[in-house]
Amino acid sequence: MKNLTAALVLLSSVGMTSAVGQVCAPNPAGDLEITLSPGSVVPRGEPVTVTVTNRSSDCTYFQAGSCLFADVHAGGCDGPVVDGYICLLAITPLLPGESSSQTWLQLDQGGDPVGPGTYAFDLQLLDPDLTGLHLCPEVVVGPACEAPFSYGNPSPGTGGVEPILRTSGGAASVGNNAFEIELKGAVGGAPAVLFIGAGLGELNAPWGTFLLDPSLPILDFPLVLWGTPGAAGDGEQQLSVPIPADDLLVGAEVYLQALIADPGAHLGISHTQGLGVQICP
Repeated sequence: MKNLTAALVLLSSVGMTSAVGQVCAPNPAGDLEITLSPGSVVPRGEPVTVTVTNRSSDCTYFQAGSCLFADVHAGGCDGPVVDGYICLLAITPLLPGESSSQTWLQLDQGGDPVGPGTYAFDLQLLDPDLTGLHLCPEVVVGPACEAPFSYGNPSPGTGGVEPILRTSGGAASVGNNAFEIELKGAVGGAPAVLFIGAGLGELNAPWGTFLLDPSLPILDFPLVLWGTPGAAGDGEQQLSVPIPADDLLVGAEVYLQALIADPGAHLGISHTQGLGVQICP
């Protein structure tokens, strides 16, 4: 831990030892709350703020330098340093209820953006007895959110209008409760079914092409479309699909297609194109 030895020498020289007047039972694992903002998995290029909060009711901890962390390491605190800071020797008490924060801009020592991977922050903290603490929170830098992609061809309905699927409410990122799937361009007032599957496919059917893999899990959501009944292209509907704030979902892919009951379509069924969506940080 950079500057820690010098910090302890300075403390002893000024008589600042564990006899600072506090009597407590330190428990760093329970006393110190470490949070990463916006989360432990973030897109490339998004600043990461590390915050340490002293949740103890009676123990004072210490920050051993002017920086909360002096180095950022690739892969873990035993990995190579990718970014470093010039930190002054400044022993600062972290009193009960107080917090300390520092932000990393996802840059390396040359000022260039880092690539995807795991990065660790070597925190410069001392316990109430002035013993160095090995605390090393990690963040996973993931790819940027990719836009949903269309695949396959739709089958037209009444009036030759092709229904489409698209998304709204922002990126398909974990914790986005505003994410929605939109069905537009179908016949007004018609019943429909939105299918959400784990894999894409191309299964020929008499009425068109089913664009999900039927051998993998599929969920179906019955819908009744808005719009003037029977009006070409006037039918639409929105389905709210909040994405849980679960980092384990990052990288998961889902595939969607909607089928619409439409008397003006071939064999009474029109369908949308396929839509692929990847969950991102």
